[in-house]
Amino acid sequence: MDFNKYKMKKTLLFTLPLLFLSLFINAQGNLQFNKAKLIGAQIDSVPTGKVWKIESVMPVGGQLSVSVNINGQLVTINSFMSQTASSPSGTIGGIAMQDIHPTKLPFWLPEGTTLFSANGLISLIEFNIIP
Repeated sequence: MDFNKYKMKKTLLFTLPLLFLSLFINAQGNLQFNKAKLIGAQIDSVPTGKVWKIESVMPVGGQLSVSVNINGQLVTINSFMSQTASSPSGTIGGIAMQDIHPTKLPFWLPEGTTLFSANGLISLIEFNIIP
C-alpha cells in the first residue's frame, strides 16, 4: 500500500507542473483546409492569412524535373521517384540513374510567397490560418 502512495505522489509531482506550464503555451494558429490548387506558368502568391503546402510536381514535355520559381529564386524539383526503373543503358534522358535524387516533398510556403513554374504543374493545398 505504501508503494502505491509513493507512485501516486510521484505521478502528481510530475504531471502538475506540466499542466501548469501548458496554461502558458500558445500555439501560433490552427490550419483549416481551404482548397486544392494547380499552379503552372502564371505567377500566383500565397494570400494573407493562408499557407500553401506543395504536395507534388508534374513535369510536362517528358522532363525529369520541374523548375519552380519561388520569390524570384529558381528551384529545381526532381520528380523522378524510382531509381529501379531504367532504360537498358542505365540512363534516362542522358542522366545516369545514380545521379537522380527526388526532392523531398512536401514543403510549406508562408503568406506573400510568389510561385510559378514554366515547365510543369505544381499541386498544392491551401490552408487558412485560424488564430
